[in-house]
Amino acid sequence: MRITVPLIFFIAMSFHSAEKYQFCDVLSGRSSFCLWPPLFPGFPLRNTSIQELRELVMEKDNIKEVEVGEGLKLTIQELEHVCDSTTGRTLTGSWVWDSALVLSEWMASELGRSELNLHSKTVIELGAGMGIPGLTAARLGATRVILTDIAPLLPGLRRNIELNGLEDRVEVRELVWGLDESTVSQRDESREVLNLVLMSDVFFNPSEMTALAKTLKAVSGPETRLWGATEMRPWTGECLAELVSQGFGVVELASRLGPMSELRTVEGNEEELPLFLVFRLVPTCSNSV
Repeated sequence: MRITVPLIFFIAMSFHSAEKYQFCDVLSGRSSFCLWPPLFPGFPLRNTSIQELRELVMEKDNIKEVEVGEGLKLTIQELEHVCDSTTGRTLTGSWVWDSALVLSEWMASELGRSELNLHSKTVIELGAGMGIPGLTAARLGATRVILTDIAPLLPGLRRNIELNGLEDRVEVRELVWGLDESTVSQRDESREVLNLVLMSDVFFNPSEMTALAKTLKAVSGPETRLWGATEMRPWTGECLAELVSQGFGVVELASRLGPMSELRTVEGNEEELPLFLVFRLVPTCSNSV
């Protein structure tokens, strides 16, 4: 069965040069090197750079006011002292990552298209960290949002739900990819259908992608949409290629971007800006998600 989508591809080589990645069409098997233009350079949906986007985050005592769209703000408390019990390192999910802002602002900017109508929808965020995309979904009308992550990060998620007054529609659950996805499984008939899965900046360790794919399959049904956002790093392609090997296609999502020349200029100076990809995962061997 052929899946018809605007652009289905996977990155088969994680890092060829500063500007090039290798693509393969998951339907035809054709492969070629092609120049990857900045898909989301600075991600200025309102013609802002990523630096300007960061400046919209107002900080006081680790409590930040995050602007994720025109007139749409969240209050987020970062956690400085949440560490991995094994390594002693601060957990990466304990602070705000740019990809969370990118995905949230993309959702807010695209609201109004029928495909992006979140009203009366149930949403789950995997690897939620501070929970910004999931909280944004709640602000945009989702009826029920489930924020999931490992146990040490759950108190912070609950705190951010409280700071935004969203206790009536947002809940928190522990979820370790590949192990206990049954706690939110689509196949549990007593639970609501999950309409949307959100992921931001969770594509950094290729060895974890098999477990992520297992969880995605467990929580997804025929009508579930899977949306992700990531900064393009040397290992991003390898992560996406691993997801493709697990039965997913990667579809770039449309966006509203200004002229390339405007996006690459910050305060009149040419600057190397981070590249971001906002995409949808599509099962290649079953009904489209």
